[in-house]
Amino acid sequence: MFEHLAQVVERRLEIRGHEGPDKPVKGLPFDRDDMLMTLQIDCMQYLIDTSPRKAPWGVQRTIGEIMAVWFSSVHQLAMAATFALEDLCLHPESVEPLRQELEENADGAAVLDLDAFPLLDSFLKESSRLSVSDAISVRRKALKDFDCFNGTHVNKGDWVCVAQRAIMHDTAHYPDPETFDAFRFARKRPNGQRPESSRFTDAKPDWLIWGYGNTTWCAPLCLSLVYGKGKELTGV
Repeated sequence: MFEHLAQVVERRLEIRGHEGPDKPVKGLPFDRDDMLMTLQIDCMQYLIDTSPRKAPWGVQRTIGEIMAVWFSSVHQLAMAATFALEDLCLHPESVEPLRQELEENADGAAVLDLDAFPLLDSFLKESSRLSVSDAISVRRKALKDFDCFNGTHVNKGDWVCVAQRAIMHDTAHYPDPETFDAFRFARKRPNGQRPESSRFTDAKPDWLIWGYGNTTWCAPLCLSLVYGKGKELTGV
């Protein structure tokens, strides 16, 4: 993978380091502004654009950062889509309601409005709840001594985390938690409102598969692509 990325990253770093539109980029017959118009808006370019300018990263460091982001993030989305497909096969009774919802609201859009698909949202969330890969989440190292509100003391240098899988199977949060209930999160309350934490893309203390705080993964953007693929999964 390094070899495939090296040429692309080297060229993009060369363009980033170019100063002034009148100085041609080596080997290219047009100026920097024209070249910048051809750059992709992607993960690689984001990391290049936000990398330090006073101590610029070289090709090897940049590729290392790109691969670190890929490997630490792509698994969650890939697993969500894989388990959703498996659960569609295991629970065929869910297919028709999902198909009907997509037919009524998709309108051929490639990227879907997440709020318009409460059944699909609930199905994906329930699938991920029962197939969550990590027993723990939100790992943090204490930079100083800290006292929690419940009296727990954390020493500087200690690691703390959240028991994510236990929360997903806790009867205090989910009635009959070991049963797959496709539309658990779409059912309305007596007041007609959906449950407060019903969105699959939420990052909240009781829903941590995307992380939490400043390191939360960009779930809403990426999951819109999964929702778009939902039309294919349900045959719409």
